[in-house]
Amino acid sequence: MLNALRLPLAAKLLYWEKSLRQGALGKGGQQPILIFFHGYSLAHTIRPLVIARALRRRGYRVELAGRGGHAALIQGEGFRVHDVETMPQSRMDQFVARGEYNYYSQKWIEDCVRSERALLRKIKPGLVVQDMKPTVSLAVRLEGIDEAQIIPGYKQPGYADPLPLLDCFSTEAGPFDEFLCRHAEEVRPQRTFRLIADIPEFYPPGDRVSGYHYVGPLLDRPKEPRRIAVLDEGWDLSLPLVYITCGSSGRPPDYLDELIEAFGKRAYRLLITTAGRWTKEVGFGNVKVVDFIPGEWVLRRAQMLIGIVGIGTIYQSLGCGVPLIGAPEHLDQEYHLNRVEELGLGVKLDRREFTADRILWALERVLDEYAAYKQRCIVFGKSLSKWQGGEAVADLLDSHFSANEHAYKIEYPYLIEEKEFEYYLDATTPGSLTRADVKELLQEGVKRGLPHQWRGQHLFFDRLDSWNWLYDREPRFFAADYWALEKKRRRFFVHSNRRLQAQSEWQRYRVRYQYRIFPEGLEAGRRAKIFLPYPISEKNQDKISLIACKPGEMERHFAPALGFFYGYSFRVDALDKPLEFAYECDLEVREHRLGAEQEQVWLSAGERETYLELEPRFLEIPEVVQFRRRLGRMGGATVEMRARGIYESIIQTKRFKKTRERVQNLINSTLSVLRDSGGHCISLSQAFIALCRAEGIPARERAGALIGYPTGAGGYSMKTYREPVFGHTWAEFFLDGRGWIPVEFHGVVIAKGAMTEANVQDPELRIRILENTPKYQQYYFGGLDNQRLYCSNSVKRIPHCLIEQPEYASGDKRRWHAPPDLRFECELQVACT
Repeated sequence: MLNALRLPLAAKLLYWEKSLRQGALGKGGQQPILIFFHGYSLAHTIRPLVIARALRRRGYRVELAGRGGHAALIQGEGFRVHDVETMPQSRMDQFVARGEYNYYSQKWIEDCVRSERALLRKIKPGLVVQDMKPTVSLAVRLEGIDEAQIIPGYKQPGYADPLPLLDCFSTEAGPFDEFLCRHAEEVRPQRTFRLIADIPEFYPPGDRVSGYHYVGPLLDRPKEPRRIAVLDEGWDLSLPLVYITCGSSGRPPDYLDELIEAFGKRAYRLLITTAGRWTKEVGFGNVKVVDFIPGEWVLRRAQMLIGIVGIGTIYQSLGCGVPLIGAPEHLDQEYHLNRVEELGLGVKLDRREFTADRILWALERVLDEYAAYKQRCIVFGKSLSKWQGGEAVADLLDSHFSANEHAYKIEYPYLIEEKEFEYYLDATTPGSLTRADVKELLQEGVKRGLPHQWRGQHLFFDRLDSWNWLYDREPRFFAADYWALEKKRRRFFVHSNRRLQAQSEWQRYRVRYQYRIFPEGLEAGRRAKIFLPYPISEKNQDKISLIACKPGEMERHFAPALGFFYGYSFRVDALDKPLEFAYECDLEVREHRLGAEQEQVWLSAGERETYLELEPRFLEIPEVVQFRRRLGRMGGATVEMRARGIYESIIQTKRFKKTRERVQNLINSTLSVLRDSGGHCISLSQAFIALCRAEGIPARERAGALIGYPTGAGGYSMKTYREPVFGHTWAEFFLDGRGWIPVEFHGVVIAKGAMTEANVQDPELRIRILENTPKYQQYYFGGLDNQRLYCSNSVKRIPHCLIEQPEYASGDKRRWHAPPDLRFECELQVACT
């Protein structure tokens, strides 16, 4: 499991290596890695220090920056430490004690960022790593420097039980976004990656999102001497040892007085570490108090850990197989201790009840079932032993990159074997490109820089980047796609009054849709459910009639109002051939022509609110602020003019490309489009919708399927492999009195923006593209062809196939799941009738 989790990290960190090892060498030597720490907290000093040690051992030039009492630990190990403005822990603790988290005022943010930017300009690092320094994330965005954030596992997207984060505590909301909004024009391109300092067994993976990577706990492990006087001398070693830690920050440890009194009269040894925060005399021979001693030294001898514990101490305890009793003072501690209790590894107490009586009660509770608690902790400790702290980061930077500086690294979710990629391309390209042609293109492309990776004797490609490379750099690949689609366009479109329009407003089709599952990876005897998308009835699609379906009993699950054959259930028996599900229907599709709307319709107040909905922070995102300022300079008094301005800004500056956003929503898609050179139908449409809503223009998303490439007289086919056919996306915005106006981004595929210096070498094709540019870009703002089918937007959320996992109880959402490695193909065949 560890290797599987490291592979995505290796691939995504490729650009770090290029910066650090290729372009970063000059007269002054290698650019440093600059690591920011929060020196008022021991935990947020140790974690950066662990990474710094590991990187230094690998030969990287490392410098650190921070402020606080624990900075001396780093300086004592010979690292160069720069002083930067840092929020004092005392201010944080005062706010947190009141249940408030808005300790970062605008003045504090301005002061911290100013200090950090000055250092970044002086050091010019190739990469910044930061722990508990949220203002650094602002500084690197203004300086255009790549960043790695150390984060907990519960902050990964899609985590099953997320911790609500207040706006004032988030770098993506509240005062932080206010700051970026004021400095929007200074924001420069950069990338941010998150290093999850947890393990999957403690915080299970959420959505597999690019840029979030487990690296394991970042723990200090000093070499332990054979004998430690404070632990091994001066008291009765036959008594069980209880270790109490007060933490290095937070509220005063006022519970210690009565706790020492209670334990001093019982048959335990009590070792307390206080970080210098409690200095009274102790009158019991079985109780010792020290400022500090490495936690693992104590825990290897202890039967129990008690305290105000952070994640580092929790992992130390579990790594030694020791159950724990803890109370939280901060949000993150609350979350960590919830998981400890859920996993049966210890007991969580309320901080207000962290008294001697309650602690002794919890201690007795654990001791009553100590063997069970101990065994669970030992098992968990074995999972921890696979991770080597800072070495996980250093190993990846060193082993995965240094072996071959120029090797392309592929993220695991996009890794596709050579034969699979050939099959994928053969299925999804026009018939004019044969399987042999595809094989030849790949062989030649590998020699010319096509993204690929060798693993032993096996060749792998990147499902997205390798496709983008072919589209941008291989003339035969681009031309085959363009000419096939141009042939279709010529069949359907005519010029009328200097505008494009369909030859027939309504077009009737005979449709056959087939979904085929390959048996590899399926398990005989498992139950499965099928959800096949079906065209829906609406104003531009009518006279839909089902002719037949296969298997016939699937008709009992036919739900045309939903737009699905919904939840057809069967048991997987034979695995000797593909499983096939299909239907056939007739329907008519109408072209939408700009200016032909005569509906005289308006939205209700509730509908308008729905189609203007945006997260409040969207308007403060710097890239959005910049775009809207440019849009404002372009003018546009009417709704239609403003919507057109957004459309033209996108189609004139962006091009088609397959992108990696794993979670698709209005914010992610907009940022992907504005920060990158282009996008696909979903990201471009969602960006348009979000930017319209930002201007007060109601907008929504529509979905369907394109009829594909011509196959003969009146016939068309769209085929995909391990991707859905239904799910093509376009946008609509609302004009009062005229209704919903479609906006389609075919212009980025048809127009001159699709050309690169390498992908068009045929003069005739270049001329055709230039001729097509203005008319198609004009047509698809307000016009929508009838070379498509309309379906429910739910097709992008409901998978075609769910497989039962009977080990989970009925009603558990995990009982039915969509296998990520399921091999399937979809084929849409359409005949004009």
